[in-house]
Amino acid sequence: MAATVLVTGGAGYVGSHACKALARAVTGHAIPTELAERRAGDPPVLVCSNAAAEEAFGWSPRRGIAEQIADAWQWHRLRFGQEIKKGVKP
Repeated sequence: MAATVLVTGGAGYVGSHACKALARAVTGHAIPTELAERRAGDPPVLVCSNAAAEEAFGWSPRRGIAEQIADAWQWHRLRFGQEIKKGVKP
């Protein structure tokens, strides 16, 4: 049976607070963000669990959000070089 499973780390994060602070800690740079109104159809709160993936596939995450941000930052630097967006201070 085919199934669609949303995979998460099992912990909630507030993008405008925790993720922004984590991103700065991992990259050493301020990460520009823009606060915007919720779009039509966006839920007011979104909380995910990896329980379905663990039950269906025996899978659970081995890495946390800080490691994911570090990997994304490394990929970005390798792909686009060391250039940091103008106006963003470390």
